[in-house]
Amino acid sequence: MQEDGHLYARTSLALEDHDTFTSRRTDAYVEWGATSDWTLSAKYEQVDFDTSSVFDSSGYRVYARRRIWAANGWSATTGAGLLEGAAIGGFQGCESLGGEIGAGLGHSGQLGSRDYFIGANISHREHRDSCQTNRTELVIGLLNPDGFNVTHQYWLERGDNGESDKLELMVSRQIMDFEIGVAARREFSGAFDETALVFSLAYRR
Repeated sequence: MQEDGHLYARTSLALEDHDTFTSRRTDAYVEWGATSDWTLSAKYEQVDFDTSSVFDSSGYRVYARRRIWAANGWSATTGAGLLEGAAIGGFQGCESLGGEIGAGLGHSGQLGSRDYFIGANISHREHRDSCQTNRTELVIGLLNPDGFNVTHQYWLERGDNGESDKLELMVSRQIMDFEIGVAARREFSGAFDETALVFSLAYRR
């Protein structure tokens, strides 16, 4: 969630290795605090494969979240949005226009000299072409006083498009309003395993 009037924007490049072929995944993401309890977000993502353009894809997602409870560093949210495109939803019908609903719980605090945050989000996606996906996201982050941050993320997806589990470890450096990050990502799925090297640049205001 973003506070009233605050902005967060990020762009990233992932160099992916899918066993026998490689691809480049780029995305742009922005969040804006419309009020103290409402945050609006939008994302555009594109995947380009090196060996063939058959599976090249793109997609977008727009989403609104509302803070429904907050106390002692904890907060709970609900949200809803629209998405379309295989780069976001996947294939087998999940590339069609769809809707998403979700709920999240997060906590932030201090551990010694470090700030930390943890979060969990569950969501359900339903697409026009009778494809649905259930998604779980978990994140843990440590923010160091020297500006170096470490973030662990886990994604789990189950649905008509198959199943997928992703783990990511990112190390980033805060420089004024910008954050530069490098991450290693590993995906385990029924079809293939995927590894990726991710570079990101974020801006907060």
